[in-house]
Amino acid sequence: MNEKRRFEDEIASLLRDQGDISTEIAPGIERAVMTVSVRSLGHARRTAVFCLEQPITSEYVRHVESAFTLLQKRSAVDEALIVTPNPATTEELSLIGDLPLIRHMARGDLLASVIDFRPYMRSLITAWDERPDALSHYYIPLVAIEHGDLETKVMQWITAEDSSPIAILGSYGNGEECVLGKASTRSGRPCFG
Repeated sequence: MNEKRRFEDEIASLLRDQGDISTEIAPGIERAVMTVSVRSLGHARRTAVFCLEQPITSEYVRHVESAFTLLQKRSAVDEALIVTPNPATTEELSLIGDLPLIRHMARGDLLASVIDFRPYMRSLITAWDERPDALSHYYIPLVAIEHGDLETKVMQWITAEDSSPIAILGSYGNGEECVLGKASTRSGRPCFG
């Protein structure tokens, strides 16, 4: 599979959880990888998604604009989205800036919009450290019979390059969730100051 197709598949996979995806756009439209229809409050918003791995050029923006105009005339889409692997430069954003229904997102921003753990991490850090009744005041390190300090093992697993799964099992109330909460707080705190 070539790199372009891999990038398109990755973006399609991210968008699949957001709504209905169709990869059959319309005859005569090239490089519009898919349309996504997201239903919110009883209304569907249809977006033509264009995946681009190279820097955004004025030629490419003209292509997207003409394809989008054609799709809009056919009542096939409401807006267009250009997705790139990296954030757009100021110059690239200025090429899109005057087009109100065409926008840009980097892969990371798209991922954060689909699966955004930031609110959860902020609340976890607050619950762990910042409240007067914070969990850190009551935490007792959990020690596994064969592995020693469980938090250390979890932190080693988080930072390891090996992606093998890990399971922490115990009876109700033994502190498995607290160990994971503390490890998540420890690893997430640098991202939130």
